[in-house]
Parts: sequence; structure tokens; C-alpha cells
Amino acid sequence: MSGKRQLLRAVGTNVKSLSRRVYDTSPEVTAVSRCTYDATTSTQLSKCPFQPAVAETSFNTSSINVIPPAQITRGLEAIPGPQPFPLIGTIYQYFPGGQLYGMSWYDKLAKLQELYGDVVHEAVPGGLHIVHLYNPDDFLEVFRNEGKYPTRDSFFMLRRFNNKYNDGVHGIITSSGESWQKKRSKIQGKIAKPKSVRTYLPGQNPVADDFVTFLRHSRNNDGIVEDLLPELYRYATESIAVVCFNKRLGALEINSKPGSEAEQFINSVNDVLFATQSEMGSLPLYNLYDTPMFKQLCKAQSYINEVTIKNAREAIEYCKSKEIQEDDHEEANLPSHLNNSSLTDKESFTLIGDFFFGGVDTTSNLIGFVMYNLCKNPSKMAILRQEIDEVIGQAREITSENFDRLPYLKAVIKESLRVTPVSAGNLRTLATEATFSGYDVPAGTMVVLHNEWVGKQAQYVPNPDEFIPERWLRNGKYPPIHPHVLLPFGFGPRSCPGRRVAEQEASLCLIKMLQNFDIEYCHSEEMKCEMQIINKIITPLKFRFNERARP
Repeated sequence: MSGKRQLLRAVGTNVKSLSRRVYDTSPEVTAVSRCTYDATTSTQLSKCPFQPAVAETSFNTSSINVIPPAQITRGLEAIPGPQPFPLIGTIYQYFPGGQLYGMSWYDKLAKLQELYGDVVHEAVPGGLHIVHLYNPDDFLEVFRNEGKYPTRDSFFMLRRFNNKYNDGVHGIITSSGESWQKKRSKIQGKIAKPKSVRTYLPGQNPVADDFVTFLRHSRNNDGIVEDLLPELYRYATESIAVVCFNKRLGALEINSKPGSEAEQFINSVNDVLFATQSEMGSLPLYNLYDTPMFKQLCKAQSYINEVTIKNAREAIEYCKSKEIQEDDHEEANLPSHLNNSSLTDKESFTLIGDFFFGGVDTTSNLIGFVMYNLCKNPSKMAILRQEIDEVIGQAREITSENFDRLPYLKAVIKESLRVTPVSAGNLRTLATEATFSGYDVPAGTMVVLHNEWVGKQAQYVPNPDEFIPERWLRNGKYPPIHPHVLLPFGFGPRSCPGRRVAEQEASLCLIKMLQNFDIEYCHSEEMKCEMQIINKIITPLKFRFNERARP
């Protein structure tokens, strides 16, 4: 290559690097509206979609470095990481004798970062390559290089199930490209917009009230519920059914018999998640034949589909019989909405099934984490209870107006998602080549953003071991946090569409429990969790619920 061409290429690469990494730091651009700019023309490229830590103060971006082209290392083979072997890749490190054997998911991540730095390469059985990212400055790069149709390569077993047993029809979990965008757009308006989500409050309020009654019957003579998590699964199942079908499933019936539809559904959700997690650490033999784990997933997913189709058809028929119109927010439901779209019945039912399935395990563990953190920090629980008393009092009906006047509740949930996140990170497959902390990663590579690890590091979050909801309040009393540290529901177009529904369900449950009970964690062990696609609580959540003394 001639000297002139080398110079032009260097200049072009430098501009490309600058356009990716330069932030606007003018006083009028706050953390809410932080944008990236092309370094040559100052043309705004895209708004950062992430939530601010403190809206009134811009995050200090002086630590974000522009890496000269000469210092950029190219190719996956140049990225630090365990030495891969043919066929098995780097999976040997998780087996007996390996450097990561026997560790928890979080400890494995911490060990990889300690050994190799902020960008780590692993080769996965089946020819896949994964790049782990630990620097929040690199997280924005992922967003800017995920393309028009972001790809999240996971749930491979579920994808094969849909291909083999669901006529090749996929929901938003396993679809991609234009098909994914079409389905996402159909469901977005009913579950993602704040105004739409608030219309579910009248139906979800009674669910939260019934959960309080259920807890009263579930506790023993000492006021103790031996394990709250199974009861939270019942609450989440019943609450998400209101959104999906505008009906109750009976999950909170006091004398429900073992083997009920709701119980079988919950067990099926757990089986699918367990099978999906197992695929991440094993050879992909399920692509060659029906392995025992794949058969377990098929049985569970078939039941999820069966429950979804039955209840969705009933919801559609109800709307037709009552001549309920789409703009009737009190009565119209998700199946009715999708039935009036361009989707086929199979596509609609699969889409509803994904949302129904995804709204049980996540919400249940979220509430469990928040309750644990509040009990471990009683002064914070007292502040939250005072806010609830002042805004809502003992009212049974939580309205949209008072629901939106609970900033400390929102801060408590946000801080809990940092300390004990439901999702450990985010996964994407790059649509274009991208540069992360000096390493060029080719298009088509799977990258993992380890938000859980980042959220517990002092260089990104002051006093990370302390539970401080106040750090998320927009009052300027705490220093701003890097805007890409906390991404509990993902980011960009492929972020979790059910975020606001989950937050609303969790908030209702927390409000009702604190209105009615004095609560304490009374297990002899600290809470532990295990990675099963999400961080799932495995220690019995043993709480004492004493009737709250009235003034």
C-alpha cells in the first residue's frame, strides 16, 4: 500500500473512532439528552437512549479516551482470553481442573476480567465466538453497531422448538430481522407506552389485594412465610394474565388444588428457563437430535402454548360478544388487539405466549430482591413506607395519579436492580465491525455487556456495596453515575417491551405489602441466587409478616 493510501486510511479510521467516542459536553446537554456527534461536521448522529442517573448534572466524560488507530488491535485472535481448543473451544475452563470450575456466574465474570481485562474473548462449542465487555464506555458502541434489526442470539433450543413444533413461527424472543420488527411494533402500543400500561391498574389492583389475603393464609402461627418466592410466582402469573387476557387464572385461590393450571404453567416456565440456561454450557447436540433436555423444554413449552391459546381465544370471543372496540381501554385486551392486526392467529398466539412466559419469572424475582434489600436496610424501608403513607395512605385503589407521585419507590427498585439485578447483562450480535477499548471486533460476533459487574465497581458507582436509593433521585445531592452502567431491561429497539408492566406489577405488590405488614427477613442464611438466564433466587425467602400497627 502506498504512503498516500496509508495516510488516507489512518485519517478515515481516526474520524470513525472519533465519531463513535466523542460526546457533547456543553452545559445545556444533560444526561437525559446526551448525544454522539460526527467529529468532522458536528452533525448529531443519535440520541443516547439510556436513563440518566441525575438529570440536572451531566456525567463527566473526560475519562472517555479516543484511541489512536495505531493502537487498535484487530481480529478476535488478538483479544485476550482463555486459549481455545478445537471443537470444545474454551468450555474446558468450566470443568473440574479449569480456572472457572465451581464458581458462581458473577465470580466467573469477575475472574475473567481480573485475568484478561475489559475485553475478553471466548470460543464456544459449535463455532460461536463471544466477546465479554466490562467497560460502560464500550456499551454505547454496541448500541451504535447493532444495526436496524438488533440481533440477540440466544434461546437456541426454543428456536428449534418453534421451527420443529410451532410451524416455524417465532415470537419476539426468537425472531429477527423484519419479522421481529413487525411483531414488536404490533405489541409495543399495548404494553410499552405509560398511558397504555396504566389502563391495567383497575384489573391489577384486586390482584395485589388478593395477594395480601393469600399471604395472611400462607404464614404460620409466628407470622412467617417459609418461602415467599413461590407465592410471588402466583402473584406475577395472576397479574400478567390481566394484561394478556383481561382475566384471572385462579393462581391466588386459597384452597387451590395441586396441579392446577396456574401451578403447571409456573413449573413449565421454570423448565424452559432451566433448559435454556443449560444450552449455554453444553455441546449443541440438541441441533442434531432430541436430547433429554430438549424434550423437557418441548413438553414445557407445549403446555405454555396450550394455556396461552386457550385463554387468548376466550379473550377474543369475549370482546366480540360484547362488541368491545379497540379504543375501549377498560375492556380491550392484548389478544383482541393482535387479532385486529395483520398477524396470523399463530403469530399472535406465539407473541402473547412469549410475553406471558417472560412476565412471570422476572417480576417474581424482582419483587423478591427488592423485599430482601429493604429488610436488610430498614431505614430505607421506613422512608419508602412514609412516602406511601403520605401519597396513598390506606387506600385500596392505586390510581395513575398517585402511582406517578412515588419517586422514592422508583429509586428503591432501581437501586435494587443495581445491587441484585434480575438480568446480569445484555447480549447482542454485531451488525457491523466495532472497536471496544482498543480492540476491533468483526461483524457477526456475539458480545455480552456485563452490567451487573460494572454496577458493583467503585470506579463507576460510589460506595457500590451500600444500598442507597437516594443516588437515583433527581435532586443533585449525589454525584451522577455513568449513564450506561444500569441497563436492567436492555437498551435500544430490542429492550424489554414489558419493562413498564413489570415495574407496575412490582410496585403494586410492594405498596400493598408495606401498607399492611411489618416485614422482616428471618432466614439464618443470606440470600443467594443462581444464573438461569436471569438471576434466580435459590435461598428460601423466609419473611415474617406481622400485621401493621395502626396509629
